[in-house]
Amino acid sequence: IRQELCDSADGTCYRIILTAESAQGLPFIDVYFVNQGKVSTETLESLEFTSDVGREKRSRFVHQMDTSAKLLTLGEFVDNNLIRSDTLHINELIYDDPGLFMLLRCLSGSGETREVSSVMESRIETTTFRFPREREEIEVAALDHPVSAFRFEGKANWTRNDYAGLKGEFCGWVSADSAAVPLRIEAKIFLGSIVLELESYERPGWRPT
Repeated sequence: IRQELCDSADGTCYRIILTAESAQGLPFIDVYFVNQGKVSTETLESLEFTSDVGREKRSRFVHQMDTSAKLLTLGEFVDNNLIRSDTLHINELIYDDPGLFMLLRCLSGSGETREVSSVMESRIETTTFRFPREREEIEVAALDHPVSAFRFEGKANWTRNDYAGLKGEFCGWVSADSAAVPLRIEAKIFLGSIVLELESYERPGWRPT
């Protein structure tokens, strides 16, 4: 996960890069993706989004938002060949993966419940999130001691075939401090469940307790 400030036609925004891959040799599971996006610093809605999925046969999904016209242009490529394109009229805020990542961090521990809209295979789908105020202590590989964290809970009203069939209920933990670092996510996939956990980090000055 990398995050930086950058410029766009809509002003200053965040550029977020998310990379994930499953361990080599796992039977029936092969997850690899690099998601890059620009999100608004005010609303965290998506402005631009590119997702590269697959180690060998590479699929690319591109989303481009025209915020003034409320239009979202979509493109899907396989091995650099355009196989699908579409334009959607948007009346709500749209959060692609990088925007969802920032939203989870910002709302952790808030006590809120939110229904969030995202693009899933050229359709607008929703995810319901709950952000309890209670703190929990969890352990992750990157830290040598338990750390205080806020739990979040989600219910995906969709299935992501490109993410090993990610679907249904999931949960995660974010550090209960100003850094709001994602620590762990547990989710259901088509073969059972999957766990994503922080293994290392480079964040000068971060000392979670």
